[in-house]
Amino acid sequence: MRKFLEKVPWGVIAWATGILVFYLTLGVWGAQFVFAQVNGQTGQIATIFDSWWQVLIFVADLIFGLAFFGSLGLYVYKKLVLKGAEKDEKMDA
Repeated sequence: MRKFLEKVPWGVIAWATGILVFYLTLGVWGAQFVFAQVNGQTGQIATIFDSWWQVLIFVADLIFGLAFFGSLGLYVYKKLVLKGAEKDEKMDA
């Protein structure tokens, strides 16, 4: 497990998924805003689950949000573990 933790670039994964979460959240919000304005003119109610692609964007936003927080946590954990291991090696020498 430790070798896997050291090999994977968790910071890059957190960065990439963070960007995806940002734009997917804007997409969910933007689609809801536009459809609420259009449907408001006709007296209808708009939700984020009106069409298949809105549901797809919302689900992708949730999945990448979980991936972002998971990879960010593993990035911080990796930094703490490696920093602790370096201190142990210096104390042993």
